[in-house]
Amino acid sequence: MSPLYILGFIIVFFIVVAIVDKLHRDRESKKLRAARQEYLEIEQKYGYAGAREHCPHKVIEIGQTGVPGVVTVTSKWCRVCGKNLGPATLKTSILRNRWE
Repeated sequence: MSPLYILGFIIVFFIVVAIVDKLHRDRESKKLRAARQEYLEIEQKYGYAGAREHCPHKVIEIGQTGVPGVVTVTSKWCRVCGKNLGPATLKTSILRNRWE
C-alpha cells in the first residue's frame, strides 16, 4: 500500500468523523431549542416560580462535584431550567454503561 492511499484513508476517516459529529451536535441543539421553547410556554402558563416545578426535564446534563481523589458526587441538572435533579445513577448493561 502506498503512502498516498494511507493518507487518503486518514483524510476520509476524519471527514466522516467530522460529519457524524456535526450531525450529532445539530440534533442535540434542535432538541435543546425545542425543550427551551416548551419551557417558555410553561413559564407563560405558570409564571416564573411555578415553571421549574412543571418543567419536563427532557434535556439533562451529568456533572461531578467534590474533591478529586476523596469524594466525588455525580448529579443530574436540567439544561433548560437549571434545576438540580439529584444524584445520578450508573446503569450497567451488557452492551454499555450509562448514567441516568
